[in-house]
Amino acid sequence: MTDPGVFNAGAPLYRIAIVTDSAAPLHETPTAPPSLGDVLSIDLMCVHCGYNLRGLSPSGLCPECGHAIADSTRGDRLCFADPKWLARVRHGTSLKLSQVAIWFLGGVLAAVATAVLSKQGAIVVVLVGFLAELCALLGSFSITTQEPRISLQEDPVTLRRAVRVMASAAFLGAVLELPGQYVGGFSASLVAVVSVVLRFLGLGAIAGEWVYLRRLARRLPDTKLVRSATAVLWAVPICTVAVVVMVLLALWVSPARGAPGPSPLPAVACVIPVVLLIVLLAYVRVLSRFRKALGKAIAEASGCAS
Repeated sequence: MTDPGVFNAGAPLYRIAIVTDSAAPLHETPTAPPSLGDVLSIDLMCVHCGYNLRGLSPSGLCPECGHAIADSTRGDRLCFADPKWLARVRHGTSLKLSQVAIWFLGGVLAAVATAVLSKQGAIVVVLVGFLAELCALLGSFSITTQEPRISLQEDPVTLRRAVRVMASAAFLGAVLELPGQYVGGFSASLVAVVSVVLRFLGLGAIAGEWVYLRRLARRLPDTKLVRSATAVLWAVPICTVAVVVMVLLALWVSPARGAPGPSPLPAVACVIPVVLLIVLLAYVRVLSRFRKALGKAIAEASGCAS
């Protein structure tokens, strides 16, 4: 049985048992704090400092940190969250959209540089990837900013921290690609392998971010956005695995392996961009919807705070 004094991120609202001064029987309230004469009759921890608010009036202040007790009785809907924290999360979605824009614009620039500068164009490609991964790293850290309203001690292993570790690993992989352009032989191969492995951890960071965003969608609450986040969450790894499998199969049955007939590589080369483009458009569309929804939540939270 869940302790009523523990914050539950999955529940939309607290249901708090109270008792009045007139010794009325216990009852429950889903949202609004009770009237001035009421006191909390259960163990309820302050979401700001963890102080036990039992026996205090819901309309008063926490004696430990001075924050309104009503903050701990409202539930976890985003309209009651800290507007500054919501702004940080929204900024993270903007950085993620910027990453996509850098890939598109940088890809065109890299193609021109490769055609004009030949070998030096590869450096431009790596620099574009580096800038995109930098935006991804900053976006991941902003999206997973710890909510100040729940400032109790965090477990050593959490989704928020796991996303940050994997995003940092992906960024390190992008950094390793820079010196890889100037080394050769076994060192270049080793750097390339390590870089690819680290960059693949970025897929784990993306999946974790969408799990995190889906939780926020439940707190809006927005059922359609929850379903869209779930679709993107599964589409990214499935399409990535599908692309890798198609490439490996194409290489395996190519004429270089002795298989008769034309090479399937051209067909695979045509299908992969289409698949990636469809997933990318869905990613951008849903992320833009999140950005818009968070903007509304910030306005509502600012109104509640005032």
